[in-house]
Amino acid sequence: MLTKPCFQIDLKNGDDIILHFNPRLKDELLVFNSFYAGAWQDEERASVVFPFLPKRMYTVDFVASGENTVYVSSTSLSFTSIFF
Repeated sequence: MLTKPCFQIDLKNGDDIILHFNPRLKDELLVFNSFYAGAWQDEERASVVFPFLPKRMYTVDFVASGENTVYVSSTSLSFTSIFF
């Protein structure tokens, strides 16, 4: 049984996770990371206002533009510590 609402989105390349997008709803924290060559890299905690509120619909867009940016309902969130 699920005890707390949560989700994550992982973009993979083979066994590597090139982008781990992990909103921690209970903690109101947004975490980015990657998993490369069998190991998690340094976790990055976004220093933005937490973009998610309970019981709302959102769109999450990952745009391959050469910039490390994810869009949550058209609001851009930048990150740095991702393996590409």
